Amino acid sequence: MTNAITPPTDDSRDDPANPHATAAEPAPRPAPRPRPAEAPGPRVDDGRARGAGVRAWPWVVAGAVGVVSLVVRLRSPAWLVEAPNDDALFARLAGHLVDGDWLGPYDTLTLVKGPGYPLFMAAVHDLGLPLKLAEHLVHLVACALTGWAVARVFRSRGAGLAAFAALALNPAYLGSTAARVARDSLYGSLCLLVVGGCLLLVSFVPALAARGPRWAVPMAAAAGAALGVAAAGYYLTREERVWLAPAGVLVILAGVVSWPR
Repeated sequence: MTNAITPPTDDSRDDPANPHATAAEPAPRPAPRPRPAEAPGPRVDDGRARGAGVRAWPWVVAGAVGVVSLVVRLRSPAWLVEAPNDDALFARLAGHLVDGDWLGPYDTLTLVKGPGYPLFMAAVHDLGLPLKLAEHLVHLVACALTGWAVARVFRSRGAGLAAFAALALNPAYLGSTAARVARDSLYGSLCLLVVGGCLLLVSFVPALAARGPRWAVPMAAAAGAALGVAAAGYYLTREERVWLAPAGVLVILAGVVSWPR
């Protein structure tokens, strides 16, 4: 009798005693779920985005303050007062400079006041800029340097921003008095530029020293030259110069005290 070979059943496939047992087939894996399509472009970390926003807000506020200050300044047009020893004198001397006639014919009023403001007026004329716009741009640069110096001395961007806003929105530089063709606004801005620039330079001394002489010497020389130009402009614009000595001592002491220990 011939033995018939029957195929193994499902129950006998895993029986080790059965010679016809085979390994059970693995269950099929579920198909992976499709991922939602991502928007193209680099992924930005939320923490980094918040940090960038926190670092950027002082610059945004400072820019807004500067724009407001400039707009208010330009709403008061320049006006010339018939003062032979002030406005009229500066306009006359600047006219001679523009004509290439130095300060014009020498008389008792030629050197009664420093030639700094007439030189500034002539330079602005050659550049094609409005006089009061150029004056206020110098003022905003001085405010920015002073605010930067205050931020470094007090280690607070809020303190620097407050100093910049207070100086940029000073009514003495925005009203009708500042609209006169007179040296007072430029003189104050140059004074602020010298004092704030000196404080900023002193506050950077430790950082410059840490970089080494190869990097520190050129930077210090450039900063000193720029500070010297501002000081020379101040010297030629106003005769009251003695008070800068005690102010400079105080500024240097403030900068040294702010150095990290």
